[in-house]
Amino acid sequence: MMDRAETGAGRAGHAAAVPPTRPDVRERRQALADGREPMVRAALQHLHGFDLTHDPERPGVVRHGGTGRQVHDDAWIAERLARWEADCRHHDGDPAT
Repeated sequence: MMDRAETGAGRAGHAAAVPPTRPDVRERRQALADGREPMVRAALQHLHGFDLTHDPERPGVVRHGGTGRQVHDDAWIAERLARWEADCRHHDGDPAT
């Protein structure tokens, strides 16, 4: 039986996204826990800092989200994304590294 992605259901010209099953999610989480997804783990370890803002009412305090000035500007985030993508390409070329 074909799933929705294979039938092309969804927006014109785009296959519909098919949500992962619970076993799929468990396998991905287990792969992360086992260290079999090193590039995904590296990305997740960096993403947590992208939403940091300075707390406008408490100088020297940063927090996740909020209305304060961002700790990292868009250029910093774009540079980190490019670095992560380059790391992924390097890893894909030689997964033993």
